[in-house]
Amino acid sequence: MDRRYFNERNKVTKRLLTILLLMACAASAEILHVDPQSGRDSNNGSAASPLRSTKRAVELAKPGDTIFFLSGPIHEGVVIKDKSGEPERPMIIDGNNQTLVGSRVIEPSEWTKVGEEVYQLKDLLNLGKDKRAASTLGRFFFVVDGRQNRMNRSSKGARVPLPEVGALQPGEWTHADGAFYMAFEPGKTPADHVIEAPVLQNGVAFRDHCSHWVVRNLNIMRFINDGVNLHGETRDVLVDNVLVEECGDDGMSAHESCEVEARDFTARRNSTGICHINQSVSHNTRVRLEGNYGVNLYLLGGGRHEFTSSQISAHGAGVRLKSPVTVRLSDCVFDWPDSLDAGKERSWQQEAGAKVEGLETSG
Repeated sequence: MDRRYFNERNKVTKRLLTILLLMACAASAEILHVDPQSGRDSNNGSAASPLRSTKRAVELAKPGDTIFFLSGPIHEGVVIKDKSGEPERPMIIDGNNQTLVGSRVIEPSEWTKVGEEVYQLKDLLNLGKDKRAASTLGRFFFVVDGRQNRMNRSSKGARVPLPEVGALQPGEWTHADGAFYMAFEPGKTPADHVIEAPVLQNGVAFRDHCSHWVVRNLNIMRFINDGVNLHGETRDVLVDNVLVEECGDDGMSAHESCEVEARDFTARRNSTGICHINQSVSHNTRVRLEGNYGVNLYLLGGGRHEFTSSQISAHGAGVRLKSPVTVRLSDCVFDWPDSLDAGKERSWQQEAGAKVEGLETSG
């Protein structure tokens, strides 16, 4: 019989085996449901028997699996360490448009009156035992009746010293001798307000060796540090349709040699919108950075970053590029201040060694 017949039959057999293998892989993929209200970590993760914590869901997840949030808000960060999907079978975190929240309500009973209208809050973050106390305090804020109060400070912007306890005015707060202090309007007490403070570090954090992950359809707000934080040798991470608001440092930050892609990512009212450093690499499409208190886009180190069809506010210290970073901008809109050249120069700070390629912007 003709050898070509056998060769062709072998090719068909291999294709069929490949298809069957892919079908088997798809069939083995699971959806792990998370419900912080009704779930239990002893459950199996089905829709009828959801897990309670993201921590347990990450522990159980296998390549191809999806972690799906049934309800929110979720008062927990997602930490992924040394865990990976596969090139055609990424692990997926689908937020179902729920919200990860890094803050908690401070109960009125936790405050102690120490002055006429001044109250003390002890041991909230154990800063006395935290080696990162200075940086944590630089990112810290309170939320009073839904409004964030940073005391006009930003981790990568204004660093106004906190006032002395005796100099506090109504609505102000400070930190001294291991405790926080807040002043209220005459006749008002902490019980007259809803006061929140961030107590968790990051919304979604990747550590060490991680690859082939998708984070999508998720809101993240009020974490001490970043909304999305990537460290180590993290590769092939897609952040898709994610909103980060009111975090103490960055909306998203990639470090070391991490590689990340962002699509339809929005960061606002954080200290920084996006800050990528070291040798990190990023690809960004339809990103929106606006109203962040320090820098909206901050890129430094020897990495390479691309932004396409993105909108970046350049008000204040809008864009900061430090040598020897390389950035390519294509079809981006910059919301420049109304002032003339001097204002534009302050909004776009680029060191001599920083490279901007293919600058095709409007606005």
